[in-house]
Amino acid sequence: MISSGSSSSSLSFSPESHCVVCRNRFDSGVSLKTFKCGHTFHKDCIDTLIYHCPGDTV
Repeated sequence: MISSGSSSSSLSFSPESHCVVCRNRFDSGVSLKTFKCGHTFHKDCIDTLIYHCPGDTV
């Protein structure tokens, strides 16, 4: 679970409050995936990263 922390705006990047794939904040209502190791990502970001094969064509 991600806590919202303080409401002050900050330009610093934190893996606890941001997706390390796209570097955007975890906003309320956005689907997230958390792995057993505790790392959390936006669902769409990590699915694209994991399931995309550079040589595949559709």
